[in-house]
Amino acid sequence: MTARTIGIRAQYPSRSEMHSRIERSNRFGKHDRLTLDGQTYRVLGKERDLFQLQLVSHDLLQEFFVTKSDKEINALVRTGRLKHERDFFSKTLGYLRQRNDSSDLSDLPEDALRTIAWKTEWCVRFHRRRIDVTASWRPTHSPADLERFVNSEKGLMDRWYLDTYGERRRPGRRIKGKVRKDYDYPAPTTLRQWLALFRKHGERMEAFRPGYERCGNRNQMNALAASIVDQCVPRYATNSRPLMRDIYEDVEVALDELNATLPKHQKVYVSATAVRRRIRKIEPFLVEAGRLSLDRAIRKYTPVGIGLAVHRPMERIEMDDWEFDLQSLIIKTSAWRKLPESKRTKVPRLRCTATVAIDVATKCIVGFHLTPLSPSTQTAKSGLRSAMVDKSALARFAGCKSPWPMFGKPGTVGTDGGPAFQDEFREAVRLSVTNRILPDMDPRMRGTIEAFFRLFKRVCRYFAGQTFSSAVERGDYDSEKMASVTFEDTLKHAVRFIVDHYHHRSHRGLEGRTPYGEWARLSNKEGLELAPTARQLCVAFGYRDSRVIDKHGVLCMGLSYNSDELSILRARLLQEAVNFFVDPHDLGAILVAVPRTLREVDGLKGKLDGDCLIVRSVGDIASGRTLEQHLWARKEVREFAKAEEAVGRVFRLGAHRDLITAGDQARREAGLDSFGLTQKQFSYFSAALNQKRRAGFSAPQHPEVPLTGEDIPGELIVSKPKRPSDHRPSTSGLDEPDNGTTTERPFRSSMNLYEEDE
Repeated sequence: MTARTIGIRAQYPSRSEMHSRIERSNRFGKHDRLTLDGQTYRVLGKERDLFQLQLVSHDLLQEFFVTKSDKEINALVRTGRLKHERDFFSKTLGYLRQRNDSSDLSDLPEDALRTIAWKTEWCVRFHRRRIDVTASWRPTHSPADLERFVNSEKGLMDRWYLDTYGERRRPGRRIKGKVRKDYDYPAPTTLRQWLALFRKHGERMEAFRPGYERCGNRNQMNALAASIVDQCVPRYATNSRPLMRDIYEDVEVALDELNATLPKHQKVYVSATAVRRRIRKIEPFLVEAGRLSLDRAIRKYTPVGIGLAVHRPMERIEMDDWEFDLQSLIIKTSAWRKLPESKRTKVPRLRCTATVAIDVATKCIVGFHLTPLSPSTQTAKSGLRSAMVDKSALARFAGCKSPWPMFGKPGTVGTDGGPAFQDEFREAVRLSVTNRILPDMDPRMRGTIEAFFRLFKRVCRYFAGQTFSSAVERGDYDSEKMASVTFEDTLKHAVRFIVDHYHHRSHRGLEGRTPYGEWARLSNKEGLELAPTARQLCVAFGYRDSRVIDKHGVLCMGLSYNSDELSILRARLLQEAVNFFVDPHDLGAILVAVPRTLREVDGLKGKLDGDCLIVRSVGDIASGRTLEQHLWARKEVREFAKAEEAVGRVFRLGAHRDLITAGDQARREAGLDSFGLTQKQFSYFSAALNQKRRAGFSAPQHPEVPLTGEDIPGELIVSKPKRPSDHRPSTSGLDEPDNGTTTERPFRSSMNLYEEDE
C-alpha cells in the first residue's frame, strides 16, 4: 500500500465508518454564546468531535472549562436545554451595542474591529473631558491642548486596551530619526483628524472603517484626454472585434487633432498602458456579449455554469419539481393485490410530482416530497420542510439499507420563478430564517438539480406504464392501461433509489467521490448549523389564523385551546384578536403570538417559547391527531369534498382516501408533510367552522327597543341547541361511512365542554 493511498484513506472515511456515524457534526463561531441550563459558555475551539467551552459569569471569563461532544450537544438541543446565540462575544460588537451604535461592522476581522474601538474610545474620552464642568482643565481643539490631552490619557488608554483585550496595543511605526513608541497612541494632529471624522459621521464607529481601497490618486489623467479615451474605449466591446492597439491608435489620432489647437505647453498625451488599463475595466460580460454574442456571454458567466464556490453542507440548496414519466395507481398496494381483474381498470391513474432539494456542495438529496397532486406552494413548502427535518423514518419505511442523515438549515435556496415557489413559499423561506431565494427561469442557473433529474428518470424505466417524454416517443404504447405500480410503491422505490443508489454512486461533480462520503467528510470538517426548532418549523410551515380570545380560549377548527396564561392574555387584550399558528402534524397544541408589549407581564414572563405561548387543547383530546384526520372526520368537510368531486374537481385534502393512508404513518414519524391543504383553503374551512360555532353557541340578538304592530318584519323563532350525545367520533376519521347514515354530529364534543353554554 503506497503512502498516497494511505493519505487518501485517512482523508476520506471508509463505508463502514460512514455507516457507523449517526451523530451530526456541529459548527459554532468563535464569538458565539452557548447557554446550558442557565450557565453561559464561550466556544474556544473544537478538536475532532469535542468542543472546548469556557464559563462566562457576569460578562467575565472564568477559569473553568468543560468539553462537550457532538453527541452531547445534539442531545441537549433535542431536550431544549441548549440555546445558541451567534457573534455574542465579539468584544467590539458588544462595545458597539453598549453605545447604541447602528454601524454594521460584522464583516471586518477582529484586528480591524479592535482598531476601530480604540479610535472611538480616544474620541469619546476627549468629548467627556471637554464637557466635564467639574474638571480643573477642559481641552480645546488647539494643537497644544490636544498634545496635553494625549500625554495625560495615553497611559490610561494603554491600560484600557490591555484590560479589554488581554494584550497591549502594538508598538508605534518606525519613523526615521525618532524613537519608536512602546505602544501606539495618536499624535495631536492625528487625533484632530479622528475627531473631525467622528463628528462628520454622526458620532458613529462607521467613521473609522478601513478604506485602503481608496488610497492613491487614481485620477491622474488629464480631463481632456480622459474624455477622448472614454469615447474610444467602448468600441472595444463591439462585434468588429478591434484589438487594444487599434483602440490606442484611435486615441492617438483624436489627441493629435486636439493638440493641433492647443499651445505647446498645454498639449496632452496618454500612454498605451493607461488606455489598456481603461479597456480592462470594461465588464467582462459586456465584452463577451458585444464581441461574440449575448447568449454565449450568458452561458459563460451564469453562476452555476462557472461553478459556485460552495464548501459547506447546506450552504446552498437548489429546488425544483419534476413530473414522473410514469403512471401510478391511486390505491393502496395491499388493496391492489386483492382487487379482481375486472375492477382494476377502474382504479384512477395519475402522474406523480416530486419536489426535490439538492445540496450543491455535497450533491446529496436533502429534501424530497412526492405527491399525486399538481405542484403548488404547499407541495413546495413540504419539500423545503423535509430539508430541515430528519428523514430516517422515511428511509426505514422504504426499506433502505443506508441512513439518510442529510438535513439542516439552508443558507441559500435557489428555485425557478414558477407559481409553486411564490407567495406562501416565499413567506416560509423568510420565517425559517433562510437567507434568500434566487428565482430564475433559466434552468442553467440551477444546473445541479437539473442534472439530478436526468438521472432520476432511470426510476421510471424499470416499470410498465411509462409516459415517455413526448407523444412521438411513446407511439402506440398505452401508458394508463399498462400502469402497474401504486403510489405507495412509487414513493418507496424513489426513496430507495435516492438513499441506497444515488448517494453511494460515484459523482463526476465530486471528482469521483460519492455524495454520501462527501457529506460525511464536509459535515465533520466544517460542521452543521443547528436545524430549526419545532417552534420555528410550526411558525414557518404551519397554518396561520387569528381569533379573539373568549372564555373558551382560542377556538379553531372545532377544537378549544385554553390555559391559565391565555386567560391572563385575554384580560390584557379584551376584544383584540391574536395571531396563532397550527401545526398540521399535531393539533394537540397551538402557538399564540404574544404582542411585544405583553411579553414581560407577570404570569407570562419566563413561560414563552421565543415570542409565542404554547397552548394545549382542552382535555388534551387532540394530542397526536393530524389536521387531515380531524378535517376528514368533519361532516361538513366530507360533504364539501363530495360536491367538489361531483363537479369534476378533485378535493386536494383527500377525495381518494388512499392518498391519505399510503405511507401516512412513516410520514408522521419522519415529520414530513403529506398535506395538500393550502393556507387559503385552511382559512376557508377555519372561517366556515368558526361561523357555525358562533351560530350554535351565541345567544339570539334582540333589538334594544321592542318592535310592535306593523314594524315587526317577521316571526322570530329561536331553537335551543341539542345536548351532545356521549358518542365521540373516531379520532382517525378514516373508517366512517360516507353515506347519509353516519351518526357523527356536525360539531365535535370538545366544543361543548362548558355546561353553562347548554
